[in-house]
Amino acid sequence: MSNIADRFKDISTEIDIPDFDGIGNITIKVQRPQLTKMMREGKIDNPLMAMATQAALGKAAKPSKENMSDTEKAKDLAKWIDFYCTICMVEPEFDEVKDYMTDDQLLSIYTWALAPIASLRSFRHKEKDVMDNNDGKGVRAKAK
Repeated sequence: MSNIADRFKDISTEIDIPDFDGIGNITIKVQRPQLTKMMREGKIDNPLMAMATQAALGKAAKPSKENMSDTEKAKDLAKWIDFYCTICMVEPEFDEVKDYMTDDQLLSIYTWALAPIASLRSFRHKEKDVMDNNDGKGVRAKAK
């Protein structure tokens, strides 16, 4: 069995995204976002730092302002998609191919990147379905 350091050497994986024709697939190499590490090492440019901070705090899926116009919301979403494609794509790198990528390809990577975050959110907000979380407040008076 290899040591733990060997398991962290190549943290990338391959995923399939839609081909340009929308019928087939293209295999690309990606890695899970490591926002905290990137912030700590100064690898996130200043314009992206605010977005990275929001994402690390679990606010990536929400627009930054509730009173934004639809156009502003769309621009905000496009920034988030580009941000996640930039930090997740390994081969090819996002900057090399961003001008050629389709919406389906971009959204596939964005969805893949957010999948673990979304599953954790739903897990954190589920109410326990056990008897020890019942304080009796919901029980009718006659049943007490």
